[in-house]
Amino acid sequence: MCCPINGFVLKKWPLTFNNKVDKKALSSQYEENTGTVSKNYADLEGIEKVWQEILCLSHVNDHQSFYECGGDSLALMKLGYKVSDYFNVELAPSDLFGELNLGTLKKIIANGGKQKINTDNDFGVSIEATVAQRNLFIQNKLNPKIPFPHSYLTFQVNGNLDLQCLEDALGEVIDTHEGLRTRFQMEKGKVFLKTVIKENCPIIEVSCETDDLNSELHKLSKSFDYSKVPLIRLTFIRLSNNKKYLHFEMPHIISDGESLKIIVQQVIRVYGGYKLSVQKQFRTFLKLAEIYRGSNQYKLDEEFWIMQLKKFDGFQRESIKAKSEDRFRGTHVVLNLKSSLAESVINFSEANKISKYKIFTLSLAILINRVYGESSVAIMSPVSNRFERSMADVVGLLSNVIPLFFNINPDQNIKCWIKDSFLHIDRSLKHQKYPFENIIKAWTSSDNKLDSLMKFFLGYHIHDEKYLLEKTELILHQPVRYYEDMPLSLAITDTGERFILRVSSNRHSLSSDQLNNVAQEYLSILGLITGRDLDLNLKMFDLISSDISLV
Repeated sequence: MCCPINGFVLKKWPLTFNNKVDKKALSSQYEENTGTVSKNYADLEGIEKVWQEILCLSHVNDHQSFYECGGDSLALMKLGYKVSDYFNVELAPSDLFGELNLGTLKKIIANGGKQKINTDNDFGVSIEATVAQRNLFIQNKLNPKIPFPHSYLTFQVNGNLDLQCLEDALGEVIDTHEGLRTRFQMEKGKVFLKTVIKENCPIIEVSCETDDLNSELHKLSKSFDYSKVPLIRLTFIRLSNNKKYLHFEMPHIISDGESLKIIVQQVIRVYGGYKLSVQKQFRTFLKLAEIYRGSNQYKLDEEFWIMQLKKFDGFQRESIKAKSEDRFRGTHVVLNLKSSLAESVINFSEANKISKYKIFTLSLAILINRVYGESSVAIMSPVSNRFERSMADVVGLLSNVIPLFFNINPDQNIKCWIKDSFLHIDRSLKHQKYPFENIIKAWTSSDNKLDSLMKFFLGYHIHDEKYLLEKTELILHQPVRYYEDMPLSLAITDTGERFILRVSSNRHSLSSDQLNNVAQEYLSILGLITGRDLDLNLKMFDLISSDISLV
C-alpha cells in the first residue's frame, strides 16, 4: 500500500483558458504549499504522443533524430511549448541543437531539464535574451544559411556620397546604441546578449555586372553569424547602368521595423555634422517590460487575450507542410497604389476620421474571406511596443505582435461591420503590450495547432519618401524579397507621397501567378470599400460577392 508523503488542500483547480486543468500551475501550487520541488517523473509515454503529433508519425523510434523524422525549426518550437505545458520542463537550446531524439528527450524530462546558469563573463554587459530573441536564435542555428527574418531599407542615391564620412557616421551611431554592439551566446542552455565596448562597420562596396537590383540584392543577402558584431551591414551598390543604391540590412533578432528607420535617420544627421545625445538602451526597455509583467495592467491584458482566443475557432484549412529547406522560400509582388486609389484611401480616411492602417487591415480580412473561405479571421499585426516616450529612439527588437480577430457574416450591414471592426482594433491596441509568445503558448496549450492561428500578417510602416545627405538625395526603394514563412503576408509602406504594397507568400502556398491575382484582388477590395457610400444599406454579401477573379 502506497501512502502520500505530502499533501495540501486545493481550494480551486487551476484551469487553462479552455477550462482544462493547468498542469503547470498545479505543479507550482504543490511546490509552494509543500516546500518541495517535484521531479517530473510523469507518464513519459505521453511525450511519445506529442512527438508523433508534431512530426505526423504513425510510430516512434527512440533513436531516430528529430530532424531525420522531418522536424524543422517551427516544429521544434511547437515541441518546446508542448513539453513545457505537459511536463513543466523547459528545453534548453543546447538540448535542441544536438542530436535530439525521443530517448534523449525522455531523459531530459525525467531529470527536470533545468540547470543553474553561470552568467559571469568578461565580455562587457550580459543580459538574458527575450523569448522572441531566443526563438530567433534557435531558428538561426537550425537554418544558418537562410537570411530570414531580416530588416531592410534600400535607397536610390542621386548624387555623390563621401563613403568614408558615411562610414564614420554609421560608426558613431553604432557607438551610441548597445543593441548594435551586441552578439548572442548560449551558456548552459540559455541565450545571452553580450555587449562589446566598440565595433567598426566598414561599408561594403559592390560593382554589379547587371542592372537588375532585385537579383543583385538576392545574391548579396547573407545570413549573420549571431556570435559576431556588429549585426548590421551597409552596402553601396553600383549597377551596370551606373545607378547607385544604399542597402541597410540587419537580422530581426536585434531590430524591428522602427529600429532600422531610427538608424538611417541618425546616420544622416551625423553625416550632416549633428552630434548624437546619449540614448536610452535596449536593457532599459527590458527593465520596463519586467515592471509591466508584475503590474495589474498585465493581468487585464492577459484576461483580454484569453477571452479573444476563446472566441476564435482557428483556421480550418491546413497549411501545406514544406520541407525544412523550402520553408522560407517566398514569392513576392511589389507595386505602388495608383494615384486614384491612393486618393480614395486618403479621402475615406479623412471623411470617416479613421486611420489608414485600419482600412488596409479590414481589406485584408475581406480578402482572406474571399480567397480562403474563412468566416472567422485572425490577422497578425506588429505594433511598435515603444510604450514609453523615452523608448522612441531605442534600437532593438522591441516590437510585439497582436492577433486581430474578425467575423464576416454575409448578411451583416457593411457600415455596421466596419464600425464594429474598428472598435475591436481599438480595444486590441489598448492591450498591445501583452507578449505574443504568451498568446501563442495559451493557444497551443489547448491542443490547437500553431498554424491554425498564424497564417496571415499585415504590417503598416511609415517612412519618409526621401532624405538629403547634404546635396545628395536618398530616395526610398522597395525591392522584391525572396524569403517568407507565412501563407500570406502584406506590408504597406506609407511615405506621405505614395503607398507601396508588398504581398508575400511562402512558395509552397501560392505561386507567383496566384500571388499576382491576390494582390490585384486586394487592390480591388480597397477600391470597393473606400469608394462606397457607407450610408447605403449594403450588406457584406454585396462586397464579398463582387465580380473579382479569385485565386
